[in-house]
Amino acid sequence: MRAMSWFEDCTYFGDNMQSVNMIKNECMAQGYIPLFDYHPEHGWVFHTIFPPDGTVSKKKIAQMFERKKDHVIQCEKDLEQGLARFYRDCGIPCKQQMRCSAGVADIVTSCAVIEVEYTLTRPKAFEAIGQVLAYRQAINPDARAEIVSVSISEDAMPIVYAAIGVGVRFSIWSKDLEEPCLI
Repeated sequence: MRAMSWFEDCTYFGDNMQSVNMIKNECMAQGYIPLFDYHPEHGWVFHTIFPPDGTVSKKKIAQMFERKKDHVIQCEKDLEQGLARFYRDCGIPCKQQMRCSAGVADIVTSCAVIEVEYTLTRPKAFEAIGQVLAYRQAINPDARAEIVSVSISEDAMPIVYAAIGVGVRFSIWSKDLEEPCLI
């Protein structure tokens, strides 16, 4: 199915992560970046898509996820602090700047090792992927490896797609949103 058809025809997924992942993978294979967010009443919601031409398409429900922040993210440290605050506000304990045998992981929860990069360029993508995989192996091999950024450059997308294929999860955190959106 075409990515825009998925976007036009599908919005609510409840707790069906399998369908969300299938649609994410199909959209990304076509060069689109789909955004899903979790809503307590609706479950997973497919609300925004970025086509390869650089435009953006949003459904009306996307407004639910556009809560403004008191503090705008301007650098990597702001992003790390905002993400840690988001986890703690959700009741998820996390550690920042956790030392391990492979280096220092930006954020670690009981189920995820997270590398934060303000802007994910091609060179930064290679670096972040290597870091998060090494940190995960050193801290908790069963944890999810995740990279969070405010933007991903076009030349980094092939590396992002390849890393998704080996299980690395990517999230985009808009500069003015309160929480990350899964890619």
